Amino acid sequence: DAGIEAFFEGNEAIYRTNFHSKRMLDIVKLHDQNGVYMPHVSELKDDFVKMFVCHNDSEKAKQFEQFMSKHFHYIDRGYPFAEIILKDVSKATAIRFICEHLSLSLEDCYVFGDSSNDMPMFELVKNSALLSNPIEKGHRTTLESMVMHVCNDADHDGLLEAFAKFKLL
Repeated sequence: DAGIEAFFEGNEAIYRTNFHSKRMLDIVKLHDQNGVYMPHVSELKDDFVKMFVCHNDSEKAKQFEQFMSKHFHYIDRGYPFAEIILKDVSKATAIRFICEHLSLSLEDCYVFGDSSNDMPMFELVKNSALLSNPIEKGHRTTLESMVMHVCNDADHDGLLEAFAKFKLL
């Protein structure tokens, strides 16, 4: 037992493993309250694009990170959480693709994020705003240093605040 519980983000749904920890059960409960059904990973019908993990054992978490980092990009979201995505794929690669397809310059782009998985995007695009996220306390200083504006969280009009700061309204 690796002491790991996970969500798998697919094209059709967010799939879950069996959860025992209170923090993951609370996440499922919050999704249920908002009408988001999360089927068991055994019902996964297609590929998944991202894995969100919760570690229950810090020593095993280090071993898991070392193993996964050989094959995937491991994004530390602050213990006990992490995201695992394909190497060489990020929000920054998506932005580059869209800019090339639409013949846009990066100077004409604006990005908004709230977590450490947004770092590649913040590194790429100058016009950037960080929305507050209480889960990301461990990365807060680094994230703030990467962006032009720091705003409230999305539930407290942070996106509206960011649009106003960029004079997009």
